[in-house]
Amino acid sequence: MNQMAKMHYEKLSAKMQKQAKVLKLIAEIMELNGLSKSARNYYEAAALQNPDDTESIMKAFTLYTVEQKELFEKNKGKLSSDQVRKTFYTFMNRILEISSNPKFDLKLRIKTMSTGEFLLASNVIEEKFGLEYWKLYSNLDPSYQKPKESLIALYYKKAQYMNAMSYLKKLSDMNKLDLKNLDRTVEIIEKSSAHEDGLKMFQKLLNQNPKDSRVWGYLGIYQYKLGLEDQAQKSFQRSESLGNKDTTITKAHARALENSGDKASKNKNWIQAMSYYSAATDKNPQSYSLRKKLARLIASYLKSTDLKPGSDAAKKDADFALSKVKSIQNKTFEDLGTITNLAVYSSKPSLYQNACDKIKFRRSTSINLTLTENCVYIYQSSKNTSKARAFVTTAVKGLRSDSDKAAARRLIQL
Repeated sequence: MNQMAKMHYEKLSAKMQKQAKVLKLIAEIMELNGLSKSARNYYEAAALQNPDDTESIMKAFTLYTVEQKELFEKNKGKLSSDQVRKTFYTFMNRILEISSNPKFDLKLRIKTMSTGEFLLASNVIEEKFGLEYWKLYSNLDPSYQKPKESLIALYYKKAQYMNAMSYLKKLSDMNKLDLKNLDRTVEIIEKSSAHEDGLKMFQKLLNQNPKDSRVWGYLGIYQYKLGLEDQAQKSFQRSESLGNKDTTITKAHARALENSGDKASKNKNWIQAMSYYSAATDKNPQSYSLRKKLARLIASYLKSTDLKPGSDAAKKDADFALSKVKSIQNKTFEDLGTITNLAVYSSKPSLYQNACDKIKFRRSTSINLTLTENCVYIYQSSKNTSKARAFVTTAVKGLRSDSDKAAARRLIQL
């Protein structure tokens, strides 16, 4: 810039600043006399003359905010026309423009953001500006929890679970995570597969809510998912003692018990496995697969002992196992086999003749010697010799080895 141009610019700048002072003075007089709309116009004119006059900019914006709130209340938060919608869009853009401008003081920028909160009550405004508005607000004022809560809700609504999770973690770090949206919190953790973060969150929630059954329960879920099985069982038990009624937690507890039962069963720790499976079925009685596991386990256990069919020591376990599966309709061939294995040890084996009837009818080629022995015993316990003979006759056709066929015939002296 040459010397003459520089002098011309300085004169023009001084003139504009002088004009800005005059306009600002007029604006102040208008404001004192209650002419807020006119005052806003003069403040805006002053700011145009002197862009560095942040006071005039903010004065104009403050008066503008009052007008917008009145208009918003008049419309009851609804954007009833394109004109009204455009008015609020302009206002929100102005908020974002000022708040993102580093030339303004940080406190002033935060205050500007706060003036726009009422607008987010409109779904239309929230949909268009919500993410940009709340992200900027969160960055400007990290200690304010509402922007983070709003971002979690918006990202959840858009099924952007990883983004929602990032703000959940921030709330948790601030110890501001609460229980009012617990179901949503759990869903976000699950959809994000953020089990380690979930464990940390519920550990913090537990410090704040040591007697909440659901917090204990979900703590148990994430402990279990991360392989902390002993800790998980203790958390589930604590949740139960506090009166848990959340079915998700109860079923998770059942799965944990079932898994412990599977391990014990694999190691042939029958009694321990029975204890786990039994507790699991109490928690989740609707699970037929779980009840079948328990019944099969008890059948395997009884077979592994020296107990004889009809033994008093075996009757209690067999009756208990049968009580878990006898009400199930449309049983598979394998289920029917389990029932016969248990029935021979039960207090009333004759009650299970129908299982043998179904085995004979369904798949005679799958009948083995053990099944044949079981069903002959069951039929003979009710003195139904004719059915016992008919079963053996059918079984002999399906049994593969001559020795098995001979053993089957000997059962009824054919």
